[in-house]
Amino acid sequence: MLKKSVWLLSISILLGACGNAAVEEPAVENSTVDTTEQAAEETVQLSVTIEVDEEEVSELTKEIEAESGQTLMEIMVQEYEIEDEGGFISSIEGYEQDPDDNRWWLYEINGEQPTVGASDYEVEDGDDIKWMLNELQ
Repeated sequence: MLKKSVWLLSISILLGACGNAAVEEPAVENSTVDTTEQAAEETVQLSVTIEVDEEEVSELTKEIEAESGQTLMEIMVQEYEIEDEGGFISSIEGYEQDPDDNRWWLYEINGEQPTVGASDYEVEDGDDIKWMLNELQ
């Protein structure tokens, strides 16, 4: 009878220990949710439109998810074939500016001309960026 009591006590302790381990699992799930939420906060959504001679080049228009803190120039280099001269974009996907014809790449953010170059502008969530290759008058 004593052996049976010791055996039952041992099984009860083992089952109790296993039950405690299961209680800790939800904390791991919450940790995963927190990491996912942090990742979502660290990205921004923006759109980029390319316009040549006042006409949109629709196949180059993109909706982009980027890391928060990235500059416009970094994103352009990642997403497009870019050539630059001294930090200024001179060609996007083969569309080149032409100083002889006074055609230059300029850009707008949310319909306004920026006060900094693409290398200095950190993109923000919801930015609508338009690159334009037009003759300056």
